[in-house]
Amino acid sequence: MLLKGGQVCDFCTDEIMDLRIQDGIIIDRGKNLPIEEGEEVLDCSGYLITPALIDLGIYPKNKIFNLENLKTLDKKCMQGGVGSVLFGGDISLPMSMDTHIEYLMLANKTLELDIYASVLGVKDGRVGDISSLNALGAKVIWIESKNLYGQELMVLADYSKMLNMPLFLTPLDPVLGSGVIDEGVLASELGLPSIPEIAYSKESAIACEVSRSLGIEMILQIFDSASFELVKFAKQRGARIDVQSSIHHLVLNEELCKGYNTAAKLYPPLKNEKARDVLLKCLDDGDISMLTSLQNACHNSQKDEVFELASSGIDEISNYFSLLYTFLIKPGLISQSRLSLLSSRNQAQILKLNKGVLNIGYDADLIIVDRDYSFVCKDIYSPYYGVELFSRVVWRMISGILQKV
Repeated sequence: MLLKGGQVCDFCTDEIMDLRIQDGIIIDRGKNLPIEEGEEVLDCSGYLITPALIDLGIYPKNKIFNLENLKTLDKKCMQGGVGSVLFGGDISLPMSMDTHIEYLMLANKTLELDIYASVLGVKDGRVGDISSLNALGAKVIWIESKNLYGQELMVLADYSKMLNMPLFLTPLDPVLGSGVIDEGVLASELGLPSIPEIAYSKESAIACEVSRSLGIEMILQIFDSASFELVKFAKQRGARIDVQSSIHHLVLNEELCKGYNTAAKLYPPLKNEKARDVLLKCLDDGDISMLTSLQNACHNSQKDEVFELASSGIDEISNYFSLLYTFLIKPGLISQSRLSLLSSRNQAQILKLNKGVLNIGYDADLIIVDRDYSFVCKDIYSPYYGVELFSRVVWRMISGILQKV
């Protein structure tokens, strides 16, 4: 297949050219490639061609693993430009972890979406059989802050180094972090249980020292300014840390929670405007390695509860590329090439995938985007309800298989 005349943009390329795909691989690229006899041609003039997005640490609906949820997620990912996902390790499984990974391998043959598993580092107080699960295809070791203490930490560190598997962590003290909104004026006004900043920063500091002292690679999903400062200092001292943050924390603030608006209840909670500005500066300074949609859909009825009891889930992966384009590209905060680095290339390298680059020899995982399209979000359970979003994914190609969205 020949993709003709699109604006080809990855982390190191941004120009109009053609791409030739064969057996799921990009085999040629350049300007005005000749059409071969019998070759299927797709005219991409005026469209953006960029690597399919890769999203780490997300979940199927209600964290429940079944085929119906996987098919629904695949459809939403196609709309949002996502080609590969890594599931969180604390997913609810009706089966053993090894059976789960084997089932995923079978599901990947049915679905176009590529789904990868993370292994829960500690379950029921015991370190899992990480080596065997890695052999089956598990990509990262999923841990909680409580796993940073005691002898189990040393065992997890040994597995991480031996198998070259990073630890994935959202640093948050499980006791101090039991609130539903960050500590501050708004929390007091609403009378809601809050989370102090130290609940994040204390655990981030421990994680940073674990990485530095034990020499292990870590992915930290952080959203607060104090943790970013700690990570920056630790990396200067040799810590191996990649930071992931969500598009929502970059573009929304906690003011949306006024009136007990459960659509704006996320985990971790949205920040105040001053903290959001700090996050944007971290993005500008290169302190954020990866972006995520934070996908964790729930039933709408779970958002109709009182704020304290409502779900903190969010279901925006179907709008993921549009959100990135609307709030980061269109205002000029980052370039399309930089976005490709943050949303595809860096994730591919962590998962050791031959993706995220539109060059010869790489997997033909890409999306074709109409940047002139706009629409208004009509989902009343979305924090973006009533907001005009720009761009839409027109085609998604995974391993050379083209799907019209």
